[in-house]
Amino acid sequence: MIMKRYAKRFGLLCSFWVWLCLVHPVSAGLNEWTRIQDGVGSSVSRLAFHPGRPDTLFAGAASGFYRSEDAGDTWKPSGVELVDRSVLSIAVDPSRATRLYAGINNGLLISDDGGRQWRTASGISSGVLSVGVGSQGNVFVGTFGQGIYLSEDAGETWRTVGRDTLFDIVFAIAALEFVELPSRYCPFNEKLKAASAVLKVKVTSEALITSP
Repeated sequence: MIMKRYAKRFGLLCSFWVWLCLVHPVSAGLNEWTRIQDGVGSSVSRLAFHPGRPDTLFAGAASGFYRSEDAGDTWKPSGVELVDRSVLSIAVDPSRATRLYAGINNGLLISDDGGRQWRTASGISSGVLSVGVGSQGNVFVGTFGQGIYLSEDAGETWRTVGRDTLFDIVFAIAALEFVELPSRYCPFNEKLKAASAVLKVKVTSEALITSP
C-alpha cells in the first residue's frame, strides 16, 4: 500500500515536470549560448579581448585572424598575412593593446596596429601553441616540441628558457609579474618577490611544470 502511494506521487511529480518543461521552458540565463554565423567560417582555436575596449574581440581560427568591434555579434578577417592560415594562439599586450601576437604552425607573427598588418618574428620556426605576455616587454611562447621561448624586448629577439621543457609540447602558458606594495607593507615585499619568482607556467601532456 505504501509503495503504491509513493509510486502515485512519483508519477504525479514526473507529469508535473514534463508539463512545466513544455509549457514553461526553463531559461538558462547566462549559460545560454548562441552560434555566431556572421563572419567566421571556420573553427576557432583562441579568443582574446582588448583590455581597454571590452567590445573589441580577437579570434584565431583555422582560416585566419578575425576582429569584432561589437562584442562578437559580427566578425571581419583582419591581416592579409594570416588569410587562410591556421591561427593556433593569440595574445594581447596588456600595456600596449595595439600589439598582438599570433601563433601559427611554423612560427609567430606580431602586429603593432591591432591586427591589421603582421610581421614574422625571427628566431621561432616551430608551431606556437600558446603565448603569455607580461609587462616590461616580457613575452613567453609555448611551442610544439621546442619548449618555451622568451623575449625581453616585446618580440624582437628570442631565446629558449627552461632545460626541463626543451623538447616538450607546451599547450598553455601564462606570464605573471611582481607588483611592489606601498612602503608600509615593506616587510612583505621580499616574500612577494620570492612568490612571484615563478614567471612561467606551462602545461604538457604529462604534468604541470613551473620554472623559476
